Amino acid sequence: MIKLSSLLTEAMSRGGTIVDSFFNIANNADEIEGDNDGKDTFPIEVKRYGASADGKTYEEIEIRYGQEPNDYFSIYDYKFSEDPTSEENYQKEYDFSIGVPTGNKDAIRYAMKLGFKVEGMPKSNAEMGEDELEDYYLNLDNVDETIDENVDGGVEFFKRIAFKK
Repeated sequence: MIKLSSLLTEAMSRGGTIVDSFFNIANNADEIEGDNDGKDTFPIEVKRYGASADGKTYEEIEIRYGQEPNDYFSIYDYKFSEDPTSEENYQKEYDFSIGVPTGNKDAIRYAMKLGFKVEGMPKSNAEMGEDELEDYYLNLDNVDETIDENVDGGVEFFKRIAFKK
């Protein structure tokens, strides 16, 4: 018998968008697999699921960055008119969805931290220098509750999404 609480913890919602090619997303996932860049130096785990049975997605990549049940996100195409993994399309940029477990408040932050181009976020890790990167994540970890809700875009927008209560 399946408990309702089990179903609720597995519920996913769309957390954002990664605008990139399947080639870049898959390469980045392959490169970070096994790195100790997750929560508390948790080794990054990557699973590739391939196409869904109902044909709505061609590829789903799940990235686990911690040991808690909700410490992961998935990147997937959804109802694209063409296969982004095909030989003709794998280098074209598409709007891939980021799936996050319900209640996960840091998945988008980790997606960006792990080098994925999350739409609406500040520069990616690869675009920041080492000092800028350290300052950025230090500031996010120490964010206070006085966030200006009227500011759109950039770090303030990111804080509203990533730390929404």
